[in-house]
Amino acid sequence: MTVEAWAAIVGAFLPALVAVVNRSDWQPWLKGVVALGSSVAAGTVTALLSGDFTGASWATSVGIVFGSSQIAYQTWWKGSGISNKIEDKVDLFAVGMKQAQQPRELPRHAAPDLAAETESEHSVQADKKE
Repeated sequence: MTVEAWAAIVGAFLPALVAVVNRSDWQPWLKGVVALGSSVAAGTVTALLSGDFTGASWATSVGIVFGSSQIAYQTWWKGSGISNKIEDKVDLFAVGMKQAQQPRELPRHAAPDLAAETESEHSVQADKKE
């Protein structure tokens, strides 16, 4: 297989990886930056693994990964709602991890009123002295 074919295959499945990184409350422009950065990284790895890491093949690989990932996202991933479901699951996981890292407040147990005990002890001792 050629580097272009591998780049197209990688790009078709890249939206799932991008959905894992993205958060549902992020701005659209930030999600786009993550998609572009992921495409550059995936294109670089694809060109390196194919053994054809030259300037032209790298740029071609990055372009094909980005293009195929956007086409795949718009055609299949976005319409199916899979990306949104992945983002929601990752958001829940991140919230759970954040809550687990926060210190817990220890439960308070009902302790006896020491002031009341002290007063009653003093009255018993005063009664004994009389």
